Amino acid sequence: MEKISFAAKPARAPNKIKFYHLSCERGELPLAGETEAYFIPFRTATVFPFSFPFGRKVNLRSAITLTFRPILGEQESRLSLVPQVAEQRANLTRGAAWFVSREDISEYEERLGNKSIFLPAPAAFASEIDGDGVIVWREGDVSCAVWFKEYTPQLYRYASGGAEEIAQWMRSYVSSTGGEIPAENVRIFCAEDVSREELRRAAAATFAAAPGLARLDLSNRGASMAEQYEAFLNTAFRAVKIASAAGLMFLILSLFILALVNKTWTVDLLNSV
Repeated sequence: MEKISFAAKPARAPNKIKFYHLSCERGELPLAGETEAYFIPFRTATVFPFSFPFGRKVNLRSAITLTFRPILGEQESRLSLVPQVAEQRANLTRGAAWFVSREDISEYEERLGNKSIFLPAPAAFASEIDGDGVIVWREGDVSCAVWFKEYTPQLYRYASGGAEEIAQWMRSYVSSTGGEIPAENVRIFCAEDVSREELRRAAAATFAAAPGLARLDLSNRGASMAEQYEAFLNTAFRAVKIASAAGLMFLILSLFILALVNKTWTVDLLNSV
């Protein structure tokens, strides 16, 4: 399959993010307030799409864990979970759950720093297919690919060997599920041919089109922050429920006291006549 050139329109990259892939020269060190984002061909990553009939009222992490525990089996304790939320309403939460080996992530953190953002390499180029299709990334003698639907990852695959083979495997898999990916919706990018500027342009366009991908961070720090953030939201929601219940009780009590006062005032007035 022939490598296809960039198609995304130029877009302004977030001012405080510097984008890299592993073959990029790192260049100058980040300034204060800047973040380095690395697009990495994770060898242990896997992703599962999800759709739950609830909003923020239920613990998303627990729901994901219970749903995919039979698939993960004994590996669950060794994996880091990072939800990628694509859509959330009062009665719907839709997105994808990323699982990556903690050991795999730690190796990259030792190499690249534990304050960097880590994303799967193909995610940078989702804008090249308008969020629907397959992106294949080849770096050295390995390749990885993501199948996207509306910018939401459906499947991730890592393999040694040619990018064309993994692209064909992805198309065959989608076909086996009753879907179809046209050849024009399959893009292959080789690290040696992608400059930092091209990466920046593609990633900026993707981030602009898909806030869920823009907020994704598969680093151990990112996974921990995602867990803390969700715990905060769950605590806040419970606090709001308690406050609302207390407020309702206070309102009922106030109305009762007001009614009692009015009744007493009426009785006193009649007695004085």
